[in-house]
This record gives sequence, structure tokens and C-alpha cells, in this order.
Amino acid sequence: MNRVCLIGRLTEKPELKISGNGKSYCKFTLAVDRYNGEEKTADFINCVTWNKLAENLSTFMKKGSRIAVIGNIKTSKYEDKNGNKRYLTEIYCDSIEYLETKENIKTESEETTNEINEKSNEDPFAEFGRQIEIDDNYLE
Repeated sequence: MNRVCLIGRLTEKPELKISGNGKSYCKFTLAVDRYNGEEKTADFINCVTWNKLAENLSTFMKKGSRIAVIGNIKTSKYEDKNGNKRYLTEIYCDSIEYLETKENIKTESEETTNEINEKSNEDPFAEFGRQIEIDDNYLE
């Protein structure tokens, strides 16, 4: 039986692509923790998902998002430009679960908007250590 279940974090924001026959897909890398006694390391696992799973992944997840994937291992062999044999191992995901709450998952545009809003609420004179007061009578 060829079945894999992994929990890890996305190393990059998943990018949706379209194959030659019109199917949508995402290739992504999952950083999965591994413990060797007291030492903690990570394995970087190449994954692929197709169609609606790929569309949802690229829409709702970002770099660092924690997900669980279930799928199977596929290996392939090819020759590079120099004629050397290369082997590729990927997890073909048929199920993905998002392991963070909606509050923790923000799109990059929301984060940028929040940063801009925070900066606009800051006192522009705070770096000078005092706030400037304007006399209302001066404006009349």
C-alpha cells in the first residue's frame, strides 16, 4: 500500500499553474519536522495537487501555513541536458487539511493593508518625543 500522511509548513506561497491539457495544479514544498533524539531537523518534501485542491491551496494558504497532506509517493526518472539520469520523488496529494484558524490565515494583501492602516494611525511626530498642539485661535 502506497499511502503517505504528512504535517508541515509551506516553504513558499503556493502558485497555481495550468497544465498543457488545461488542468490546474500546484507544486509546493512542505517542511516537515524530524526529531533525532534531542536534535530537531526538517525534511523538505516535494508535493503536487490538482484541480480544486490546487485552486483552494493557492487561494487560502501562504508561506509558513501549517497543513496536513494525504496522498501517495510517485517516483519518476528522466535524463537531464547532460545525459545524466535524475530521479524525482513527489507526494501526489489527494487530501489537504488546513491546520490553522481563519484568524491566523491572512492573504498577503490583507497583511499589507493592515500594515498601512497601522502606520496611518501612528503619530507622525512621535519620533520627536512630543506631540505638537495647534492653538484653535490661530486657525481662525
